[in-house]
Amino acid sequence: MHGNIEIVGETIMLVYAESLQHGRHWFSFRTKVSWVVAVLAGIAAGYQFFGSGRDFFSYVSFYENIRVFGEQDFSRFEPGFVLVASFFKLVLNAEVEFLLAVLASASLLIKFAIFSAYRRPFLTILFYLCCWYPLHEYTQIRAAVARSFLWFRSDGFL
Repeated sequence: MHGNIEIVGETIMLVYAESLQHGRHWFSFRTKVSWVVAVLAGIAAGYQFFGSGRDFFSYVSFYENIRVFGEQDFSRFEPGFVLVASFFKLVLNAEVEFLLAVLASASLLIKFAIFSAYRRPFLTILFYLCCWYPLHEYTQIRAAVARSFLWFRSDGFL
């Protein structure tokens, strides 16, 4: 658990350091716009504004079965996702759509931070939203979050 927290903290610091190193201000107009787009697109994915993704009802079923005590089968999901979902359900008493919106927004924020280093960041974001967003953030939310961390960690090696 502590390792995951350290990785997330390190990732946030690396995104910030990269933005300063490349002369981009963390709160520039371009960054603010990409953050707003990421959060709005994450909310749209979490609340299924454009229709339900293929895995949505699996997430709903899993989320409804989270209990404080009792036998539960979490073997289908990664331990980190189970922990986050349990926190949202048992501590925050949040609905599953809110959990999915937060995960999709976080995934998009990381990806858009990576895209900001590209030559045409808004064109890259537009391409991602048109081509990959429906698959990743709408259907494969756990994979989308994992992929965003993978892209971030590999970005410095490319």
